[in-house]
Amino acid sequence: MQDALRLINARNYEQAAPLLQELITRLKPIMSRNDSARRMVDFAKFHLGVAAFERGDYADAVRIFREYRQVFPDGHFDFPSLVMTAECHAMRDDWEKTAATAGTILERPRLDQEQRLQAIQLLSEARVQQRRWEEALPLLMQLFTTSRDAVIRNDAGVQYAICLVELNRFDELFALIPQLDGTPARYDIHFNLALIDAGDKKAQEGNYNEALLLYGLVYEKAELEQRVKQDIEQIEMLLQSLGGIGGLSLHTLASRDRKLRRILDGFRRELERIRAQTEYTQELRFRIAGVYYEQKRSWEALAAFRSLYEEFSGQPIAEQGLYSSFSTALDMGYSIRARDDGLLYLSAYPNGRWFDQVSLALVQMYAGREAYADAEDLAQHILSIRPRHEKQNQLLFQLGYARFQQEDFAGARDAFGPILKQPSESRVFESARYWQAMSLLFEGRFDDAEQAFLDVLDGAADGPIAEDAAYRIHVCRYGKGDLNGALDGFRTFIRRFPDSPLVAEAFMMVGDILAADGQLDQAVEAYREVENNTDTMPDVIYAFLQTIKILELENRYDRINTLARDHIETYGEQGAFTEAYYWIATSEARQGRFAEANDVMLQAIARYGDQARHGGIDMMIRDLILEFRTTQAAKDQTAFLDRLYAELQEAAKREETTLWLRLLTLFAEIRPAQRPELTRILLHESYIQDAGPVTLDFMGREAEAAGNTNFAVKVYRHFMQTFPDSDLAADAMMGLADHHKRQGDYIEAEEWYRRVASRFPDRATAGSAMVRVGDMHRVRGNLDQAIETYNTVLSIKEWKGEAWAEALYNIGLCRREQGETEAAFAFFQRVYVLYAGYPQWVARAYLQSAECLEQLGKTQEAVRTYTEMIHREDVKGLPEVMDAIEALQRLGAV
Repeated sequence: MQDALRLINARNYEQAAPLLQELITRLKPIMSRNDSARRMVDFAKFHLGVAAFERGDYADAVRIFREYRQVFPDGHFDFPSLVMTAECHAMRDDWEKTAATAGTILERPRLDQEQRLQAIQLLSEARVQQRRWEEALPLLMQLFTTSRDAVIRNDAGVQYAICLVELNRFDELFALIPQLDGTPARYDIHFNLALIDAGDKKAQEGNYNEALLLYGLVYEKAELEQRVKQDIEQIEMLLQSLGGIGGLSLHTLASRDRKLRRILDGFRRELERIRAQTEYTQELRFRIAGVYYEQKRSWEALAAFRSLYEEFSGQPIAEQGLYSSFSTALDMGYSIRARDDGLLYLSAYPNGRWFDQVSLALVQMYAGREAYADAEDLAQHILSIRPRHEKQNQLLFQLGYARFQQEDFAGARDAFGPILKQPSESRVFESARYWQAMSLLFEGRFDDAEQAFLDVLDGAADGPIAEDAAYRIHVCRYGKGDLNGALDGFRTFIRRFPDSPLVAEAFMMVGDILAADGQLDQAVEAYREVENNTDTMPDVIYAFLQTIKILELENRYDRINTLARDHIETYGEQGAFTEAYYWIATSEARQGRFAEANDVMLQAIARYGDQARHGGIDMMIRDLILEFRTTQAAKDQTAFLDRLYAELQEAAKREETTLWLRLLTLFAEIRPAQRPELTRILLHESYIQDAGPVTLDFMGREAEAAGNTNFAVKVYRHFMQTFPDSDLAADAMMGLADHHKRQGDYIEAEEWYRRVASRFPDRATAGSAMVRVGDMHRVRGNLDQAIETYNTVLSIKEWKGEAWAEALYNIGLCRREQGETEAAFAFFQRVYVLYAGYPQWVARAYLQSAECLEQLGKTQEAVRTYTEMIHREDVKGLPEVMDAIEALQRLGAV
């Protein structure tokens, strides 16, 4: 017995067990008649169960404890045997039997406080493990409020918090948290996970403020690990000090020892769990960032997501953080950050989970911001490195769309092609087919485009695409010259889709076709319908101005006056109000009411002239320049100029620079004596930014005339960047074209010349532009192409005049270079016979024709031609006359 006691005190149950069994075997036969033997068997049987418990044989321990209570129903170790039986069931995760045993203990009378709390602890643990939260709550609260054991109290607080989370009783949870501050429970992994779980539930409910509060209470991994290590050290110290605590029974010490060891094992397992959760802190941070995002606190979310990438590089959460940072920036419209994060993601994670989504989103972002070149480059790059892209068809669509917007229509069709080969597999098939048709339309392949739109209409579901295709079919017919078919088609479209947003545009097309056909009254009616079918101001303005043009052709200035005034009254400054004022003034002047016209102009110029974008002001000033009231009496002119001068002074006083510059331009153009001085003032680089179109046009022309081409080019570039749609843009476009021509950049120059011709086809400037295109072909030796271009000029009656004279002259030069001297002579002769109004070309053509005659051996005819030339009054003073005199001297005819 002494040896067994010694081994038990030393907690050496392995060696104590055989001695205890031997003791039971020897004393059991006599214990019924020997109280000492009975007490020793009582002790030995119980501790034999403890030995089984200590070696982890919990089933055997349960059996031994059951046998013990059967033999000793009132034994000395009756209570601890029941407690240890419950602990055995707990160690085997048999929570039903744990709860039953703990319940049996609690039913016993005369339990002291410590015994009752031991049973309650076991029962509460069982109920938590069984997820019977409601039953666990009062038990845990009793432990938390009455136990003097800090370890038990902390554990109860943790479990209580977990129950509250599971039961969604968050008000009670928030009330509990302050009671746990400063205790080990705050650092318990389960408690912190419970807070995260609570935060998740709040976030799912949309209660983001409370979710953020709960997440904010959670300790990160490093803090938990440090605290658990401290708890382990504390428990180990308590275990070491148990043997030195006096006044406690051996059973109590053993029970305390077992409890501490269970807690120690729990802390160690907890430490392992903390260490195993490699992404615990990262996931917490990600949740917080997610709540910021849901709260629309975009900047905080952006910073939090990006920090995951920066702080946890190489870990899975880093990729997710960078992706979320990109997505957040994209949602915010923070395109620079989205671009940077997106490109970084593609570089850092070429095989990343979200590579396909990020790459497509980036391309879509570029396209959405009209950065079509960037969209095209990125889409091509992604498709080249990832040919099996998950979103391949969508990328191809974006590639085609970007090319279309850059007017690379053939390239757009190449991109759409693969999509159209697999209609059943592509979500963008319908859109790709529509933009394929649009590409054909913009290429001018009207027959192919019409069939393509018919295919779209045949295959598309009812909706915007089908509706738009139905409209574009008639645009194709218009483009290929089938005006009657287009007219009928547009009218049919209007009847079929009366609520379509394209109805207004259809009415505009009807108006244009009728106007071109001379059906002016019907055209006006069509334009009036535009206003009734749109809320889009550009459409209203287009119809208004087109109507004005028609009415002007019919000299219906009274109607123009009324229409313009109605436009101002209806739309105010939202409409083309300065243009309307211009037409009011024009109509007054054309009806002989010059004072009224001047008054309208001056009021409009003074009121709106400081806004550079108001193009109608420039039209008024241009008209004043071109038609300065020569029909008025001198005194009227003087009065008018005085008013202009007063407005100029007022503009200077009010620092209305744009208006001041416009009025200076007007004075420079209509006051020849003051022109040089005013020109010097206007040709100052600091005024370029504030100048309106009429001033910029003047500055550019005068700078060119003064030989200051660099200044002129700056003016032209600013003009086209700021006022690309101005009616005065022709000179700026020609100036840029001439600049590129001087630089030898013929491709860019030709592009600008052709823009002039297409933008202003009814102006003489367009003819001059196309003559220059021909000149560039001639200079480069492309004589046939040059002749073809010159003949194009001669085929357009609106360009008749100096452009025709120049074109004929240049065809003569080409023919002469081709060795066709007689043909060349005929073209030169046509110039000075038919275009006497252009002395410069007359003189040059005379010289060339005379030289052709010399080359053909017709010397006498050449002499007569030179002689005829030098006697013409219209060419006297031109340098070509001296050339003719020298030729006559050379030929001995003088």
